Formats: sequence, C-alpha cells, structure tokens
Amino acid sequence: MKICWDNLKNLKYSKRTGKWFTITKSGNFHYYRYVSKCKICNEPFLISQNKKGIFCSNECFHKNGRNKQYRKNISNSKKDKYKRINNPNYGNKWSDKQKQQMSLKKKGQGQGIKRPEHSLKMLGKRNPNWQDGKSYEPYCEIWKDKDYKKSIKERDGNKCLNPLCYETSDRLCIHHIDYKKKNCSPSNLITVCFSCNARANFNKEFWQKHYKEIMIQEGELTK
Repeated sequence: MKICWDNLKNLKYSKRTGKWFTITKSGNFHYYRYVSKCKICNEPFLISQNKKGIFCSNECFHKNGRNKQYRKNISNSKKDKYKRINNPNYGNKWSDKQKQQMSLKKKGQGQGIKRPEHSLKMLGKRNPNWQDGKSYEPYCEIWKDKDYKKSIKERDGNKCLNPLCYETSDRLCIHHIDYKKKNCSPSNLITVCFSCNARANFNKEFWQKHYKEIMIQEGELTK
C-alpha cells in the first residue's frame, strides 16, 4: 500500500530497527506495517510485518521482469544437474518387466488417500461446520440486479474497506455483514476483496463486529 496523507499521520519511528512503521488496532489485535521502498519506482509503501516487500504494486513487479529471468535461471541450473553421467539412472537398462513394475508402483502417487467412508460420515448435519443449510438459502430479489451491486461498490469508492486487508487480491465483491442472504439493505452490505471475503467465513463474530464499526465510521450505520 503506497503512503498517502491518510496513513502518513500515524507513522512512528523505531530506534531499535531504524524503520518507520504504523499500528492498526482492531479489538485486542495490533497489526504492524513497516515502510519499505519500491525497487522500481523508489516510492515508499507500507507492508505487513510478516512479509518482505520489494515492489509497491503488481505493475512494478512485472516491469522488473524477475519472473522470466528467475525461471530461466532455475531451468538452466537443472539442465546440467541430471545430464547423462550426473543422472543416477545413467547407464541402467531396464527390462520390460521392470518398467511395468515401476509403472505400477508410481500409479496413484500424489493423489492422496481415498476415504469414501469418511466422506459419508462428514456429509450434511454430521459435519461439525454444518449451519442448518444456510449455504443453500436463496438471496433476495434485488441481489440479481447488477446495477444495485455496482452502486454499492461506487458508494465505497470501488475499493476494499477492510483496513486489515492483506492486499493480495484486486477483485472486489460485496459482503453481507450479518451473514443473512435475504438482508440486502445498503447498511448491511460492504465492499471487500475476494481474500477478505474468504477470511470472513471464519471467526464470524469478530468480522461482524469489525465491519459494523467500519460502517458506523462511514456514516451508513448508527450506534
């Protein structure tokens, strides 16, 4: 996330690390973001504590051309590694019977263990994550209107409103704050990215409270 006037006010300096950082509070959680410089445009941007940032955006990442060169280096390094004499199977001559045995041994590898009995045990109400079939409930009629969804995204500035966003997805969607599909009122809808929408499927009480506070700040809800 590039630095602008909105997040510049909360920046602090750490003498221990010698870096500028900012703290985002949400309930009992504290999220740290450090300032780093982009390798391409040299502009400062904020990055999460657990990530190592080199580029400020996908555009700079693709401008660097690191993808193609990195793959070429890996390909070239492995070309000579298993070439002829270096190959552990070099010089071995396998009979048809041995080839058939090796083929049978490798069949099914990487597919995992099939457990049909376990799959039947976890179906429907027997699954610990069962929620009385909420996933099969239909949405409200206005949810089919694309213009209505577009108006919600425009209201939110066509961006993810979650301040705790990982910024790993550019695709936007609309999230129901109270997790009720038939409640499609504007105050119950918030624009988030696909990554944040997936995260909201877990720890629902936290995310419901979190998004309600955001809507109150935006003036869409009252306390």
